[in-house]
Amino acid sequence: MIVNKVNKKVVLLTLMLYSTLTFSCKKAGGVDSGGEEPKPSLSAIHSVIPLPQSVQFTEDEFVLDNSVKIVANAQSTAAVALLNKDLNSLAGITLSSGSASDAKTINISENSNLSAIAYEITINKGKIDIIGKDAVSVFYAIQTLRQYLWDARQDKAGKKITMKGVVIQDKPVYDWRVFQLDVARNFYTKDYVKKLIDWMALYKLNKLQLHLTDDQGWRIPIAKYPELIEQGSWRVFNEYDLENVERAKSNPIYTIDSRFLTTKDGEKIYKASYTKADLQEIVAYAAKNYIDVIPEIDMPGHMSAAIKAYPWLSATGGTGWGEEFSYPICPCKPNVKQFALDVLDELMDIFPSKYIHIGNDEVDKTTWESSAICQQYMADNGLNNVDQIQRQFISDLQAHLESKGRKAIVWDDAAEVGVNANA
Repeated sequence: MIVNKVNKKVVLLTLMLYSTLTFSCKKAGGVDSGGEEPKPSLSAIHSVIPLPQSVQFTEDEFVLDNSVKIVANAQSTAAVALLNKDLNSLAGITLSSGSASDAKTINISENSNLSAIAYEITINKGKIDIIGKDAVSVFYAIQTLRQYLWDARQDKAGKKITMKGVVIQDKPVYDWRVFQLDVARNFYTKDYVKKLIDWMALYKLNKLQLHLTDDQGWRIPIAKYPELIEQGSWRVFNEYDLENVERAKSNPIYTIDSRFLTTKDGEKIYKASYTKADLQEIVAYAAKNYIDVIPEIDMPGHMSAAIKAYPWLSATGGTGWGEEFSYPICPCKPNVKQFALDVLDELMDIFPSKYIHIGNDEVDKTTWESSAICQQYMADNGLNNVDQIQRQFISDLQAHLESKGRKAIVWDDAAEVGVNANA
């Protein structure tokens, strides 16, 4: 036992001494490195989000520089432009089109035999192959390649990027990958939304839900009801705005964008809205990135901005606060139901999405309970309580959307009053 321990120590010391001598010989210039220090091997790591379903690293390395040619069809032009933008930023590389016979290539193609939205990326010493089920799959594959660059060896001075060999196979786990943006409480410009779409595309999100209206502001123009913008797009500074002003003194994240601040009748107000052209541009830009923009008009609750513009929309003839939430519009009035349908019609003229979000959360029904109009409406329609008024409202809007080839989305609160299976 003692001899074995001694032998192990001798072996360990010998190995340490040998490695030290070898290192010192290299430092002294005893080994010719050809004038350039050898680069360490690339680590078998990646930072791709979402995590691909399969990632298999190889020992190959691919050197990406200006000699590499892109082989792709016209459908991939937008995605290739994004890739080139990243390459230029990281290492001053701009790839040009070529053919499969070129020495080093990035080959982009489609294979209908792959499963839905699936793609494969193979990186070896001589080329990168990107294969997708269709144009959408190829687009997602290129987003993965863009992220894979983050862990590559970037040499801006040498204008090259060295990438570790890998085989990636992937497809989305979820059909709906959604980002919701509330532009009613805090407005975001068209250009900001387009930057958000850029980031969504990079992470392969495919639905952008725009929360366009709420108590705090109405952001979408409706030609038939111009006061929705004239009166509904602004608010006098409220307690939350003032709280953010104080917080911004120590944390700039709370700073309110001064472009949306003005005064009215001597009071500071927050005012902002989109034009129809703005929203159409957002929709078109999203479509180029395979993102569906789903608009939301939250009703019958969360409608103070609309009621301020048109007081007849509520059961009381004005805005107010119930037991828990703001006064809703009153669907017991025929002209209010028509208002809702008109808004949806103009909304569908801007947004081609199959899905339209109609809200239906946090509806305070106390004004309906005390309304003679609603009592008569319930009697005329065989309804037993005000929850059934909301249920009927949802059903009416849903039927209207379905007649136009669209489908309604509601918040889960609506399940408390009951919705039909198609919502």
